[in-house]
Amino acid sequence: MKFNRIIILISLSALILSILPFLVNIFMPVTSGRVNPHWDNWPYDFNYYRSVITQGKNGQITVYDKYTSENQQGRLLRISYLALGHFSRIFNLDETTGYHIARIFLGVIFVF
Repeated sequence: MKFNRIIILISLSALILSILPFLVNIFMPVTSGRVNPHWDNWPYDFNYYRSVITQGKNGQITVYDKYTSENQQGRLLRISYLALGHFSRIFNLDETTGYHIARIFLGVIFVF
């Protein structure tokens, strides 16, 4: 029983530490001349995921890679991010906020 509590405490600590930079950026003003894009990992990954969320928010049911010049057909790829876009549209959230809310919510579910 004590071991389970330690694991839960470590997991919650990791979750809070991963969310902390996002929360600090929300509540602390950005100084003049600086921009905070709210990236939590590699910029290409985040921008790609955000483009998929945007496609879902626009009502699409298939994904197109916006970062290639190749001809492509829509694919059922990254469905979770596409669904997150539909969620963001329903609750009128921007893509970044929807992404981070999902991170927090799913992180808590994962811990428990």
